Amino acid sequence: MARKARRTRSPSRQPVVLDGPTKERLSRGDTILVPTDRTGQFVRLAQSPIQRYAARSEISERQASAAERLYLSYTSGICGVAHVDSYELSGIRTPHRPDRWTPSEHRLAAIERFQAACHALGPSLASLVLAVVCDEQTIDAIATARANGTSARTLRDHYKQHLCAGLTVLADHYGFAPDDNFVPHQLLTTAARLAAEQRAAH
Repeated sequence: MARKARRTRSPSRQPVVLDGPTKERLSRGDTILVPTDRTGQFVRLAQSPIQRYAARSEISERQASAAERLYLSYTSGICGVAHVDSYELSGIRTPHRPDRWTPSEHRLAAIERFQAACHALGPSLASLVLAVVCDEQTIDAIATARANGTSARTLRDHYKQHLCAGLTVLADHYGFAPDDNFVPHQLLTTAARLAAEQRAAH
Protein backbone atom coordinates (compact mmCIF):
# COMPACT_ATOMS: atom_id res chain seq x y z
CA MET A 1 0.00 0.00 0.00
CA ALA A 2 1.40 3.28 -1.08
CA ARG A 3 2.22 5.59 1.70
CA LYS A 4 0.30 8.80 1.80
CA ALA A 5 2.42 11.86 1.26
CA ARG A 6 2.88 13.74 4.48
CA ARG A 7 1.49 17.20 4.40
CA THR A 8 3.84 19.86 5.58
CA ARG A 9 2.02 22.26 7.77
CA SER A 10 2.91 25.86 7.27
CA PRO A 11 4.00 27.61 10.44
CA SER A 12 1.17 29.39 12.17
CA ARG A 13 1.16 33.12 11.66
CA GLN A 14 1.69 34.96 14.89
CA PRO A 15 -0.42 38.06 15.49
CA VAL A 16 1.39 41.33 15.02
CA VAL A 17 1.89 43.12 18.30
CA LEU A 18 1.86 46.87 18.02
CA ASP A 19 4.19 47.91 20.82
CA GLY A 20 3.94 51.67 20.90
CA PRO A 21 3.52 54.18 18.09
CA THR A 22 4.27 53.64 14.43
CA LYS A 23 7.72 54.28 12.98
CA GLU A 24 6.37 57.19 10.92
CA ARG A 25 5.06 59.08 13.93
CA LEU A 26 8.11 58.23 16.01
CA SER A 27 10.35 59.77 13.37
CA ARG A 28 8.37 63.00 13.45
CA GLY A 29 7.73 63.70 17.08
CA ASP A 30 8.05 62.99 20.75
CA THR A 31 6.27 60.35 22.77
CA ILE A 32 4.65 60.65 26.16
CA LEU A 33 3.76 58.08 28.80
CA VAL A 34 0.06 57.68 29.54
CA PRO A 35 -1.19 55.64 32.53
CA THR A 36 -3.40 52.65 31.74
CA ASP A 37 -6.28 51.11 33.68
CA ARG A 38 -3.82 48.84 35.45
CA THR A 39 -1.97 50.42 38.35
CA GLY A 40 1.68 51.17 37.71
CA GLN A 41 1.55 50.49 33.96
CA PHE A 42 2.02 53.02 31.19
CA VAL A 43 1.77 52.99 27.42
CA ARG A 44 3.75 55.07 24.94
CA LEU A 45 1.66 57.51 23.01
CA ALA A 46 3.08 59.49 20.11
CA GLN A 47 1.77 63.01 19.81
CA SER A 48 1.00 64.68 16.53
CA PRO A 49 2.49 68.14 15.85
CA ILE A 50 -0.88 69.72 16.61
CA GLN A 51 -1.06 67.96 19.98
CA ARG A 52 2.44 69.14 20.87
CA TYR A 53 1.67 72.73 19.86
CA ALA A 54 -1.49 72.63 22.00
CA ALA A 55 0.42 71.16 24.97
CA ARG A 56 2.94 74.01 24.72
CA SER A 57 0.09 76.57 24.43
CA GLU A 58 1.36 77.65 21.01
CA ILE A 59 -2.18 77.20 19.66
CA SER A 60 -5.43 77.64 21.54
CA GLU A 61 -7.81 74.87 22.52
CA ARG A 62 -10.25 76.20 19.93
CA GLN A 63 -7.64 75.94 17.19
CA ALA A 64 -6.66 72.43 18.30
CA SER A 65 -10.30 71.34 18.19
CA ALA A 66 -10.62 72.69 14.66
CA ALA A 67 -7.52 70.75 13.63
CA GLU A 68 -8.95 67.59 15.19
CA ARG A 69 -12.22 68.05 13.28
CA LEU A 70 -10.33 68.47 10.00
CA TYR A 71 -8.18 65.40 10.71
CA LEU A 72 -11.30 63.33 11.43
CA SER A 73 -12.82 64.32 8.08
CA TYR A 74 -9.52 63.55 6.36
CA THR A 75 -9.12 60.08 7.85
CA SER A 76 -12.78 59.19 7.36
CA GLY A 77 -13.18 60.57 3.86
CA ILE A 78 -9.81 60.48 2.14
CA CYS A 79 -8.24 57.52 3.98
CA GLY A 80 -11.46 55.55 4.41
CA VAL A 81 -11.09 54.95 8.15
CA ALA A 82 -14.33 53.83 9.81
CA HIS A 83 -14.56 55.55 13.19
CA VAL A 84 -16.68 53.34 15.40
CA ASP A 85 -17.58 56.22 17.71
CA SER A 86 -19.30 58.08 14.88
CA TYR A 87 -22.94 58.50 15.90
CA GLU A 88 -24.37 58.19 12.38
CA LEU A 89 -22.44 55.08 11.31
CA SER A 90 -24.03 51.67 11.70
CA GLY A 91 -24.09 50.09 8.24
CA ILE A 92 -27.78 49.24 8.62
CA ARG A 93 -30.65 51.65 8.11
CA THR A 94 -34.02 50.67 9.52
CA PRO A 95 -37.41 52.43 9.47
CA HIS A 96 -36.90 53.11 13.16
CA ARG A 97 -33.40 54.58 12.61
CA PRO A 98 -33.52 56.47 9.30
CA ASP A 99 -30.69 58.75 10.47
CA ARG A 100 -28.15 55.93 10.32
CA TRP A 101 -25.76 55.96 7.38
CA THR A 102 -24.07 53.20 5.49
CA PRO A 103 -20.23 53.22 5.48
CA SER A 104 -20.24 54.55 1.89
CA GLU A 105 -22.55 57.43 2.79
CA HIS A 106 -20.46 58.19 5.85
CA ARG A 107 -17.28 58.38 3.75
CA LEU A 108 -18.89 60.58 1.08
CA ALA A 109 -20.15 62.98 3.75
CA ALA A 110 -16.66 63.12 5.27
CA ILE A 111 -15.18 63.92 1.85
CA GLU A 112 -17.69 66.75 1.43
CA ARG A 113 -16.81 68.12 4.87
CA PHE A 114 -13.11 67.93 4.04
CA GLN A 115 -13.61 69.75 0.71
CA ALA A 116 -15.73 72.43 2.40
CA ALA A 117 -13.00 73.00 5.00
CA CYS A 118 -10.32 73.29 2.30
CA HIS A 119 -12.52 75.75 0.40
CA ALA A 120 -12.95 77.85 3.55
CA LEU A 121 -9.18 77.90 4.09
CA GLY A 122 -8.34 78.89 0.53
CA PRO A 123 -5.30 77.63 -1.38
CA SER A 124 -2.76 79.73 0.52
CA LEU A 125 -3.65 78.60 4.04
CA ALA A 126 -4.80 75.09 3.03
CA SER A 127 -1.35 74.15 1.76
CA LEU A 128 0.25 74.71 5.17
CA VAL A 129 -2.65 73.54 7.35
CA LEU A 130 -3.03 70.25 5.49
CA ALA A 131 0.72 69.61 5.68
CA VAL A 132 0.70 70.01 9.47
CA VAL A 133 -2.71 68.56 10.37
CA CYS A 134 -3.11 65.74 7.85
CA ASP A 135 0.48 64.88 6.83
CA GLU A 136 1.68 65.55 10.41
CA GLN A 137 4.71 67.56 9.34
CA THR A 138 6.20 69.93 11.86
CA ILE A 139 6.60 73.63 11.25
CA ASP A 140 10.37 73.25 11.73
CA ALA A 141 10.59 70.55 9.06
CA ILE A 142 8.53 72.57 6.59
CA ALA A 143 10.59 75.72 7.20
CA THR A 144 13.86 73.82 6.80
CA ALA A 145 12.70 72.21 3.55
CA ARG A 146 11.45 75.49 2.07
CA ALA A 147 14.24 77.77 3.28
CA ASN A 148 15.75 78.80 -0.04
CA GLY A 149 18.19 81.51 0.94
CA THR A 150 15.91 82.56 3.79
CA SER A 151 16.53 82.04 7.49
CA ALA A 152 14.72 78.88 8.60
CA ARG A 153 13.94 80.53 11.94
CA THR A 154 12.31 83.52 10.26
CA LEU A 155 10.35 81.21 7.98
CA ARG A 156 9.30 79.08 10.94
CA ASP A 157 7.82 82.07 12.77
CA HIS A 158 6.08 83.12 9.56
CA TYR A 159 4.57 79.66 9.04
CA LYS A 160 3.50 79.41 12.67
CA GLN A 161 1.52 82.63 12.30
CA HIS A 162 -0.06 81.30 9.11
CA LEU A 163 -0.93 78.02 10.86
CA CYS A 164 -2.67 79.88 13.69
CA ALA A 165 -4.55 82.01 11.16
CA GLY A 166 -5.62 78.93 9.21
CA LEU A 167 -6.81 77.10 12.32
CA THR A 168 -8.77 80.19 13.36
CA VAL A 169 -10.45 80.24 9.94
CA LEU A 170 -11.27 76.56 10.39
CA ALA A 171 -12.74 77.16 13.85
CA ASP A 172 -14.93 79.92 12.43
CA HIS A 173 -15.96 77.59 9.58
CA TYR A 174 -17.01 74.91 12.07
CA GLY A 175 -18.91 77.46 14.15
CA PHE A 176 -16.88 77.01 17.34
CA ALA A 177 -17.46 79.52 20.10
CA PRO A 178 -14.78 82.24 20.24
CA ASP A 179 -12.04 82.14 22.85
CA ASP A 180 -12.56 83.85 26.19
CA ASN A 181 -9.95 86.49 25.34
CA PHE A 182 -11.55 87.27 21.96
CA VAL A 183 -11.88 91.01 21.35
CA PRO A 184 -13.89 91.89 18.22
CA HIS A 185 -12.46 94.41 15.82
CA GLN A 186 -13.94 97.89 15.95
CA LEU A 187 -15.34 97.48 12.44
CA LEU A 188 -17.18 94.33 13.52
CA THR A 189 -18.76 96.03 16.53
CA THR A 190 -19.77 99.00 14.37
CA ALA A 191 -21.36 96.70 11.79
CA ALA A 192 -23.22 94.82 14.53
CA ARG A 193 -24.50 98.08 16.01
CA LEU A 194 -25.73 99.34 12.63
CA ALA A 195 -27.44 96.02 11.93
CA ALA A 196 -29.19 96.17 15.32
CA GLU A 197 -30.35 99.72 14.65
CA GLN A 198 -31.79 98.71 11.29
CA ARG A 199 -33.65 95.78 12.84
CA ALA A 200 -35.02 98.06 15.57
CA ALA A 201 -36.23 100.56 12.97
CA HIS A 202 -38.41 97.90 11.34
